[in-house]
Amino acid sequence: MSRLIRLAVDHPIWTIVITLVLAVGLAIPMFHMTQETDFREFLDDDDPIIVLLDEAEARYGKSWGIMVMLFNEDTIFNETTLTKVEQMTDAFEQLPGIKNVTTPLNSQTIVGSATSISVKKAAPGGVAPTTPEEMDIFRTRVLEDENLVGGVISESGQAALINIELEVGADDYALTPEIVEIVDSYRGDGDELYIYGDAYFDTVMAEEMESDIALLFPLAILVMVALLFASFMTIRGILVPIAIVLLSVVVAMGAMVLLGFPMTTMSFIAPILLLAIGIADAIHVLNRYNEEIAKGTPKRQAILNTMEEMKGPVVMTSLTTAAGFLSLLTAFMVPQRHFGIVTAIGVLAAMVFSLFLIPAIMSLLKEPRVRDLSKGLRPLTRVLMGFEQVIAGHRKTVLVVALIIFGVMLAGIPRLRVETSNEEFLGKDHEAVQILDFTSEYFSGDMNLLVEFDTGHRDGLKDPTVLNAMLDFETFLLENGVSKTFSLTTLVRQMNERFNADDPAFYVIPDQQNMISQLLLLFTFSGGTLGNMALGDFSAGTVMGMYKMESSGNVSRLSGVIQDYLDEHFPEGGDLRVRMIGATVLMDRMFTQMNQSQLVGLASTIAAVTVLVMILMGSVVAGLIAAIPLILTVTVSMGIMAYTGQPLDMMTLMVSVVAVGIGVDYSIHFISRFRSEYRTDQNADRALQKTIQTTGRGITYNALTVALGFFILIFASFKGIRTFGWQIALTMVVSALSAISIIPAILVQWTPKFLSRYPWKRGA
Repeated sequence: MSRLIRLAVDHPIWTIVITLVLAVGLAIPMFHMTQETDFREFLDDDDPIIVLLDEAEARYGKSWGIMVMLFNEDTIFNETTLTKVEQMTDAFEQLPGIKNVTTPLNSQTIVGSATSISVKKAAPGGVAPTTPEEMDIFRTRVLEDENLVGGVISESGQAALINIELEVGADDYALTPEIVEIVDSYRGDGDELYIYGDAYFDTVMAEEMESDIALLFPLAILVMVALLFASFMTIRGILVPIAIVLLSVVVAMGAMVLLGFPMTTMSFIAPILLLAIGIADAIHVLNRYNEEIAKGTPKRQAILNTMEEMKGPVVMTSLTTAAGFLSLLTAFMVPQRHFGIVTAIGVLAAMVFSLFLIPAIMSLLKEPRVRDLSKGLRPLTRVLMGFEQVIAGHRKTVLVVALIIFGVMLAGIPRLRVETSNEEFLGKDHEAVQILDFTSEYFSGDMNLLVEFDTGHRDGLKDPTVLNAMLDFETFLLENGVSKTFSLTTLVRQMNERFNADDPAFYVIPDQQNMISQLLLLFTFSGGTLGNMALGDFSAGTVMGMYKMESSGNVSRLSGVIQDYLDEHFPEGGDLRVRMIGATVLMDRMFTQMNQSQLVGLASTIAAVTVLVMILMGSVVAGLIAAIPLILTVTVSMGIMAYTGQPLDMMTLMVSVVAVGIGVDYSIHFISRFRSEYRTDQNADRALQKTIQTTGRGITYNALTVALGFFILIFASFKGIRTFGWQIALTMVVSALSAISIIPAILVQWTPKFLSRYPWKRGA
């Protein structure tokens, strides 16, 4: 490596040209970057739940399409609103890929009389009523049909729903903009219009990510420029580190496209993250170079001395940081793995540029005018020196206080709750969350569960035993938080009641299978359709339940009690196969697996980083000492969240992993410089004094840079990203403070033997 560094110093122009060619080559693919915000795509294609969902869609179609909802303060029973519904329906049906559009107007209702039963559309002719008589008929039909109330119309009559069912394989992302355009053309006239659907929300989130990047990235650069100016007060001190981080961002983003990774709600913070952490190596290298120049060392030798001294810490910090991010490869969700790979690439790119590009640039520039470093930033130097005098003089007290803090924070961790709901990530004021609240208030909920009853043979669902088992299950769902259920049982009971002159006593499942068959045959002959309630041969069907998500805990709770019920009443190997196949089981699997993988990833990150430090520093003790601030930082971070009631979500679950990957840099730089200074005269106090005047100041500015860089995320559109930003900023402060307090207290107190060795100098 030393030979390559000398080559960069002696051939700076070629080094810079090669770097720029690489940057341009990786910048070109960035124009082809794609975005992905569909949570279904966050799981592997071969995941059992995805396979199950694909199978269910092939059998029953999509259980949840795109919905357009209308709200009228007076009720939707007016000609203007209903004409709007009719016209929008006609427009939607003209779009390719639309299988069916269901509205209050064209929903089927069962109409009985003394002599006949018929299936008719709720509105006469399925079009907007134009006379008071037709409006009365329509109002009566929809508000008295239990399948429609809470489904396509609210109980109050103020809200109506247009459900747009897509054909299997249809591109809902391509259709959504066309649907939005149609809806926008009908806004006004006293009606409020809302769109609900995964593709719509994903489109909104993608647009917000683009606007966030456009705002936050330049803002982060401005923060970096301000801090670099405060640190170096020179143009080169600003431009060189900024160039390093921008190049590393280009490499990371270009590699992301080449690897086929889309931009997601997690990876879109990678550029800002790399700005914050990639600048660290450049700061430490330039600080060390200024020290050499201040000593009067000739420029070329100053550069070589600097890189000889800094290559070990730079390589170690970069490798450990990259290892921290690569630990996300154990994560359950695909975007977290992509995020880990991309940031690791960016960190390693910043390492390479710091080791070779900075020396090349320095060799082309004139020697900087360097002031006495002990006087250059007098206030900060005095504060740090005073701080370290307190630490050295009360080192046992420092360690005891750290242990007490650790214990208090550790005691709070059991109070942590996990919450990965849309509301927690997006925030209560987000448009998508407000639409979800509207759906829950006026309809039956914003989440659906789907359970399949498969008899395995033709006409199996016509067995009264099977239908009554389905009905018992629906009763169980309604007793456990589900607002409304839809299945064949309601249809059969309605038909039986109508067949018996609307006698409520006959609103039951008939005892004879042939009677059920006749009712269903009459229903289909009258023009009725089953939708996804049953397959055409009645061998299998579904029970759909609607409920308000409220929290991820509610989803997991409901999924758990349903599975317990199914295990008890429909054991495997029985004649009737019953299983959950809808969104609820998908979300539950995402929540539980994500939490488990994240905790495993955190433990593996700390272990991997500790072992790597042991190897690179050639000392088990050094690795263990470096790990102490990391463990304390993670504990404090989780403890603060527990005591403040802040839940763990899909972003904050990553805080600790990211904090370990970045925070280890402070420990390594401090230990490396302390060991270097201690090696000169074996005096721990003087080593501490020199370390805090140089590396301590670098760590301080580094921590401020990273913290403020992440703090910029409080301006993001998503609450989860905002929380992630301030929590990372907090952990950086805790991590840096731990590194310049706990580590020196340990080193001065015990002066371990590894301080006398410099393993990375071997073979240099």
